[in-house]
Amino acid sequence: MNCLRGMRPRHFEIIFRPHAWDRYVERNGPPTTRKKLKRHLMYLLNEALDAGLPLDRTGAGWLEITPVLWATVRLTDKAWVVETITRWDEREAG
Repeated sequence: MNCLRGMRPRHFEIIFRPHAWDRYVERNGPPTTRKKLKRHLMYLLNEALDAGLPLDRTGAGWLEITPVLWATVRLTDKAWVVETITRWDEREAG
């Protein structure tokens, strides 16, 4: 398993797939703005990269948004892409 560790905190481009945003709104209740969620994910990505975010061979990894919500993120040449948002129990079942 590939692990990114020790990257300096920086600004990342974050792209939401339409499916991911729909899942976030569905699972989180009253929606926040995309800008606030992107800012929050940028903070979480910087923290996870500093701790060593494990990625699979396709460049995908899990990012904890809240103790219940998790995002599947994929590193591409242009940005981090948020593929989907799942609940913890769905993550364990799938």
